[in-house]
Amino acid sequence: MVWVLSRTIDNVIKPLVMRGKVKVHPLLIALGLLGGSIWLGPAGFIVGPLIIALMLSMVRTYQKEFI
Repeated sequence: MVWVLSRTIDNVIKPLVMRGKVKVHPLLIALGLLGGSIWLGPAGFIVGPLIIALMLSMVRTYQKEFI
């Protein structure tokens, strides 16, 4: 029960804290945290949002250069 509670709090608090520091929609950060944690476990809390930020950076660079 404690594990579920701490995981839920972490998935809610982290997007709120990270919201002002990165230009990514909070829902994407939450999906990155959730998907990364399901995929890689505890390391997914870092890797999931990192993959999303990298993908968004690539899309923005593509838009600047080619569109």
